[in-house]
Amino acid sequence: MAKATIIKVETPAELYRRYQGHASQPCYIEVDLEEGTISATYDPNTGSVPASVWHGYVRRFRIPPLTADVANATMEKIKPLVETMLDNWEEDWDGHNWWARLLPEGIRAQEEISELVEEDPDYWLPEDVVFPLEEIDWFPYVKDEVAAHTTDEQLEELARRTVADLEMGVPSGVLPDDAFDDILERLTDYRDELKEEEAAE
Repeated sequence: MAKATIIKVETPAELYRRYQGHASQPCYIEVDLEEGTISATYDPNTGSVPASVWHGYVRRFRIPPLTADVANATMEKIKPLVETMLDNWEEDWDGHNWWARLLPEGIRAQEEISELVEEDPDYWLPEDVVFPLEEIDWFPYVKDEVAAHTTDEQLEELARRTVADLEMGVPSGVLPDDAFDDILERLTDYRDELKEEEAAE
């Protein structure tokens, strides 16, 4: 029987990625039939499908941006089913391209994985998921601590404290990796706005 190798998620918020002007990137558990691996990742592309996915060599299962611990536990849970998939697929040449085709037992295993892990609002708990950082969640509570004369060092300290408070308050305790930078940037912009208003008086 084939043995699947799990590529673990290393950092708590690794699966959460949001590009400027876009919603957060979709996340997947990916099964690579050729390499025999299971991984969890966000899609770095915005709209295109990799050839390996299109041709069936990599099978994707949509998930929310899970925390590292939950993603790794989920991959362990589905490992036996993945190994069934690895034992039950073949390559097929259609005259133009090679395609990876699952055999009946592999198809059944894929369907079971889909039932277990595909993104479903009612399946995943709030504590399973990286908490998306929204300004409404924090800015109204800290903006009164910012004034036109607030120094950069004071803003950095306020940003660190805000991150710590949010991590204690959100269900999963995990924020996006760039939370500190985003908060600091917003606080700095607000301080600069206050400076401009003061100068205009």
